[in-house]
Parts: sequence; C-alpha cells; structure tokens
Amino acid sequence: MSLESPETGGDPTPDSRAERLRGLGDAIDAFLEFRDRDTPESAEEMLARDPQVRDRLVLFAEGAASLADETQGVPRRIGAYRLIRQLGSGGQGQVWLAEDTRLRRRVALKLLRPEALASPDARARLQREAEVLSRLDHPGICTIYESGTSDEDPWLAMRWVEGPSLAQLLGRATRLPGRAEVLEAAHIVEQAARALHAAHEAGVVHRDLKPANLLIGKDGRPVLVDFGLARPEAGSGSTLTRTGERLGTSAYQAPELIAAARPTPDPKSDVYSLGVTLYEALTLQRPYEGATSLSLERSIQEGGAPDGRRLNRAISRDLAIVVATAMDQDRSRRYASAHDFAEDLRRAREHEPIRARPAGPVLRLRRRIRRSPVLATAAGGLLVTLTSGLLISQRLLREVRDERDEKGRLLHVAETAQRRADQGFTKAMEALERMLSRVMGGSAADPERRKLIGKARDFCRGFLRDHGDDARLHPLVASAYRWLAESHRQLEDWDAWERDLREGLVMTSHFVSDDARTLLGRATLHGQYADLCARAGRIDEAGGHQAIAEALCNRLLARGRRDADLLRQRARLDGTLAEELRGQGRLAAAESHERRAALTAALLGPEDPCRAPARGD
Repeated sequence: MSLESPETGGDPTPDSRAERLRGLGDAIDAFLEFRDRDTPESAEEMLARDPQVRDRLVLFAEGAASLADETQGVPRRIGAYRLIRQLGSGGQGQVWLAEDTRLRRRVALKLLRPEALASPDARARLQREAEVLSRLDHPGICTIYESGTSDEDPWLAMRWVEGPSLAQLLGRATRLPGRAEVLEAAHIVEQAARALHAAHEAGVVHRDLKPANLLIGKDGRPVLVDFGLARPEAGSGSTLTRTGERLGTSAYQAPELIAAARPTPDPKSDVYSLGVTLYEALTLQRPYEGATSLSLERSIQEGGAPDGRRLNRAISRDLAIVVATAMDQDRSRRYASAHDFAEDLRRAREHEPIRARPAGPVLRLRRRIRRSPVLATAAGGLLVTLTSGLLISQRLLREVRDERDEKGRLLHVAETAQRRADQGFTKAMEALERMLSRVMGGSAADPERRKLIGKARDFCRGFLRDHGDDARLHPLVASAYRWLAESHRQLEDWDAWERDLREGLVMTSHFVSDDARTLLGRATLHGQYADLCARAGRIDEAGGHQAIAEALCNRLLARGRRDADLLRQRARLDGTLAEELRGQGRLAAAESHERRAALTAALLGPEDPCRAPARGD
C-alpha cells in the first residue's frame, strides 16, 4: 500500500481521460450503428452479446443520473466563486471545487445544508468555525479564506488540497503495508501531529480526527481538514456545544468522551484519535469494532486493542509501543501533547530510544549498531555477542529468581490462610457440640429445658439452611442433623423426628469425609432411624439402618473414638429390636440383639471413661 497521492490529486491524467472518452465514444457509435440496422435482434440482446459496450453505457448513464441528482438546485456561481465540480458530500452539506474569479485561484467551497443551520446554535457553530480556522496559519491545517451566505444558504471558502484523503488511500489498499510503507505512514501522522499541536497551542481542539479528515497533498504532506467540529479549549472562550452533546465519530473518539455525561474534549483526546488513525493505517483495521454504535462504544471503553504487531509483522516494537501509548485507555499514561507524540514517532522512525518506555541495555546496543554499522564492525562482533549474552543471562536469571520468590510467598500466604480457616472451623464445631450437649442433656419434662431445646432446634435449622451445601462444613452439617433429630426425640415430636431423620439421611448420604464428627453424625442418624422403624414395627428396615450405624460406629471404635450417647443409643435399639422380634416369634434373632445390648451396656459401666465423648479424631 502506497500512501503517496497521485500527482494530479486524484484527477485522471490527460492520456487516461482521452482513452476513456474514446472508449465511451466507441460504445455509443456501436449502439447507434446497431439501432440503424434492419435486424430482428433487440437492443437488450445486442447489449448482452457485447458486455463491454453495455458496461460503458451503463456507467455513463449512472454517472449522468448521479451528477444530475447531486447538482440539482445548485447554482453554477455563488458570489465571486464559480463552481467547477463536486468534491464530496456529507451530513453537513456539499464540498465543491470552485474558482475565485477575483484572485484566479481554486478553492474548496463548502455549501452547508439550510436545515443543518436552522437553529441559532447551528448558525453560531458556523460562525465559530470561520473564526477558529481563520486563526490557524499552518501548512498542515486547511485554512479558511472567508464565509458568507447566498440566498440565505451559508458557505465557507477554504484552501483546496489537491489529493485524496487517508481514508481513500486505505480503502484502495490490497495488502498490508511493508516496512517502508509503515515508516511512511508514521511520518505522515508525525507531520499531522505537529500541525495538530499548532492548533492546540492556538487554543483549538479538533474533536473529529479520523482518516477522512486527513488529506494527502501532491507533495505528500498531510493537511488536517474539517474543523467544523472544532472548538476553543476551555478558558479561551465560551463553548457553544450543548451540555452532554457529543460530536465526532465514535470509532475514533477517546473512551473518556464516550463515558462522560458532559464530554470535554482536550488535546489528549485528539492525540487518542490520531493514534487510532495511525493504528488503522498500519493494520488496515480499526482497533475496536462493533455491530452497533452501542457495542462499539462499549468495546472502546473496555479497551484491550490487539497488538498491532500481531496484525502486521512489519511494525517495529517501538512503533507499536508509541501507537499504544497514544491510544492508551488511561489519560495519565497517554502523551501529554501532540508534540510529544510526534517526537516519539520520529524517534521510532530513526531508531532512537523512545520516551514511552525506557530502553534496556540490549535494546540500546542494538539501536546503536543500526545507527553506526561501521563503528559496530570496528568494535568487534565477538565482544558484542558476549556482552549481549551476559546481559540477557543476568536478566533471565533475575526474572526466574523473582518468579520463584513470588511463588514461594504466595504459597506461604495460602498455607497460612488455609491453616487459620481450618482452626476456625474446628473451634466452631467444638463450640456447637458443647452448646448442643448442654442443651440436650437432662430431662425434657422441665419447661425451661424444653424451651432451650426448641431454641437449639431453631438454631440447627438455620445453620442447615445457610450452610447445608458447603462441603467444607460437612462435619458441622452432620452434627446439626444429629442434634436436630435428638431434639425432636426428647420433645416427643415423632412426626418431626421422622421427617428430619429422613432429610438428614438424604443430605449426608453423599458425604465422603472421614472426619470423626461426620461419621458420628451419620451413625447417630442411622441409629435413630433404626430405633424409629423398630418402634413402628418395621423390623427389617430397622435392621438395615442398624447395620449401617454399626459399620460407621466400628470405624469410630477402630480409631479409638467412643461416644457414650451413641453406645447408649445402640444398646437401647438392640433392646427394642429384641422385644419386637420376640413378639413376632423370631427368637434366635431376638437373643442375638439381647446379647449385643448386654455387651454394649457393659461398656457403659460406672467406671468406663467413654461416658464422656473423647476429644480429637
């Protein structure tokens, strides 16, 4: 992609114009000759047979129709200006190439739409544009000569820049820029940044910088145009923009202007827009895209534009850093002025250290070699290689050491936090069990104790509601279900006893923790449910749950853990089962449960230390 403008500023050369006219004349002659023939072939058939004639006639007809539409109602002369041809049109109006008959010079005449200036604010903006641009005298800024009205239609006479816009050049590109074209694009934007700095020094912010507003003259120099959205900086005069009004093109606007309810453009927001323009020139795509204006603005505010080097390997690392700094999301990290931006672009082009980030020793050496190859050769390649290797090794060693130290620190922090969390859980479980043991002990006939048991039941329900799904709290959950069921048994609330036992069995069935409290809670739930089934005469079902409770209890006993309440419950359940089995005539099974009850009772003798629950696992 070449960013040089055609020598004629986009107009066809005399030779190419003559060639096209001859081709159009040949097409018209061919069509007229066919029309005069006496042949049954229709005009449509003839045009279909000769697509070259058809295409030339169609282009001629479309161009004539378009020109008629665009120029309808436009006089051929406005004041002292004679209109030559239309250069373009947009939301504000049309731009014509015109001749100033007084000075015999060509100008760009901007004819604004009457409806665009229906309000006093719009007319004031036009006046402001004329005043602002008349103050700017710089070869890189499109100067305004004069303004006026014709039949109440406003117009502006401006310097005519012979050449295409950067947007047109980018639109014609068929491949990514190479290294030479990348440097050329950086040089063009550097010159534009210096012109922009001159505008800022005069107190003017452009507000709508984009490739379409950057024209490339015949000499290859860029010219900033369309300061129609420009306004004086705060402090240099009153602003005519309404509160909350945002002008400009979203794709190139700084994120702070999009996010603000009362956007206040300044030189840094212009630097951002120019940085986006350079990014597009280097990669042929904008840093942020969106299917709608809202999604585009959201993407700009979120940031994270792709590194330009991933899209075009011809971009140097320094140039990519300069572009990224110009369009940094953080205003404080952006270039403070367009002049600073231009200077870093120059440094990147000339292989000097840029200011956007400090260059390391290896990078400085590499740039010195590129700037002074003769001196580098005299110094000797071996010394350079050894020095570079040593510096790189030291840097890599330092990075590895820092990474190792950081991982060690993070591991220590994580282990300390986990240890404290485990200690906290252990203390919480012990406190809960001590509280419930005190509440549940003694006779339930005492009204005050029944009230305390009711409060304990409410506490357990609240705990299960808030923490029942937390795997870290399985021991507490199992204990809560254990004490909740015991509270219903002591209060002789049999329906609630069976309901909570069923719920507890379902909730704890998937617990895999080998924690003693978890095993004890599950064993108690199965034991109590076996007791409930035995009372209801469901002996087989009671036996199944009793077997599960026995297995869990044996795991506890094997670890040296003996819980007096669990042993009493097992002895009581064996006695209940024995009575029920004798009533059913199943004497052998009844005697087996009676023996087990006697053995368990022996463990609960007056001298047995397991009357109090053992501590720890």
